[in-house]
Amino acid sequence: MTAMTNHDGRYNLPYRGEGPAQEDLIAGRLDYMCSTIQTGALLAKQGLVKAIAAMSPRRVGIIPDLPTTGEQGLPGVEASVWDAYFLPPGAPGTIVRTLNKAISEALDDPAVHRQLKDLGLEIAPPDERTPEYLAKFVPEEIARWSKVVRAAGFTPNKPSSRLRERRGKLPHAHHYSSIVPAPGVAMTGASSVRRNISSVSS
Repeated sequence: MTAMTNHDGRYNLPYRGEGPAQEDLIAGRLDYMCSTIQTGALLAKQGLVKAIAAMSPRRVGIIPDLPTTGEQGLPGVEASVWDAYFLPPGAPGTIVRTLNKAISEALDDPAVHRQLKDLGLEIAPPDERTPEYLAKFVPEEIARWSKVVRAAGFTPNKPSSRLRERRGKLPHAHHYSSIVPAPGVAMTGASSVRRNISSVSS
């Protein structure tokens, strides 16, 4: 995000998924990338990549020695993947509430909670699992990431002019990130906490 907004010579290189980007990073064809905590922490622990920062507000349990971006002087440079459940517009409120209650109860199950925590995932607290919270949260995320997208010069289905100018001129790629609420460890060969917001919104 910093590279895209500072226009400092680095650029975004889209990939068809995290796997191919990680392969290029490990092979030395990519300088750095942002990855999800599940795979990013594992690759770092295996010594295949070097973790740079956890792109989350706090350190992540499965790789606790990795400082956050904020701790390293980049406050606000955070990118967390989150999950939510959506229904078609006009879905009956009783169905919305029933699904919301069932999903929330499943996330509170100790076994489920433990499995998700072991993956490095964070379960949103109950007050952040409601349809009302999700209805407020989604527009905030859109507004937040829209600023990054605009600053980078991206438009739908069209790469930025900087990327078009550089494509094919450099020996290898310099950066990977997704232009959505993003994967999370910054690696040089890093990761944010993935939030599971189990809200249902109609």
